[in-house]
Amino acid sequence: MALQSMDDKLLGEKPHNYCSSDEDSEDESPQSVIPERSGISQSARRNERAIQTGPKGVIEDWRRYKQLEVEEREKNNREKTELCKKLAMTCKSFREENESDIAKDEEDDDEQFMEWYKQKRILEIQQKYASRWSEIAFGNVVELNRENFVEAIENEKGFVTVVIHIYDDDTPACVTVNGCMKVLAAKYKTVKFCKINVREAQMSSNFLENGLPTIIVYKENLVIGNFVRISDALGEDFYAPDLEEYLVQYGILPSKHEIASES
Repeated sequence: MALQSMDDKLLGEKPHNYCSSDEDSEDESPQSVIPERSGISQSARRNERAIQTGPKGVIEDWRRYKQLEVEEREKNNREKTELCKKLAMTCKSFREENESDIAKDEEDDDEQFMEWYKQKRILEIQQKYASRWSEIAFGNVVELNRENFVEAIENEKGFVTVVIHIYDDDTPACVTVNGCMKVLAAKYKTVKFCKINVREAQMSSNFLENGLPTIIVYKENLVIGNFVRISDALGEDFYAPDLEEYLVQYGILPSKHEIASES
């Protein structure tokens, strides 16, 4: 019977992969049976899948994720803090740099102002000094006598140095001093070089024998230098530079700077 055989085939004979609902407990297809693995039961595997995929597992995973996120943020903050400390030790802030630049500019301005002011004051002093000496120019040795000796000192401007040589024509050292004074008078034109004979000055015979040559220096009507028998210091034979050095040493003649200002 084709139909019966068909029924047998469809209903009576069980297909290889068919499993009836009423015969689940009696017969199972080969694919429905899953062998146990390494002694782990199916219930254990079901529990494991529940832990990993259930609500509690999701919450636990979320908590772990947030914890890792917080730890990562704290780590980044610590690294930023350490970096800021290192930069603070080696670098200046913008405000500090700006203040430093301002202070440097102010210091440069102060230096420029002080240099300008110094040059201005030097120029003013030179002009004042030059104007003071504008009408003062001697350049030679003035011969004095008993009548004009006092006037040559008292009537002179207070800032003028008056150098007077008391001499005698018969004393060799006096002749040498007179020759040196001619040279110095031409060089130091703001210094008033004078000479007076010992007899015109009415000096004693003892002074004539033991005090010549003598140089007396006046300024503001006061004696600022008194060099008796100058030949003891310079010798009997000397030259203008020797006498010049001697007088500069005692501050009688002006310095080179003063000479440059006068000229």
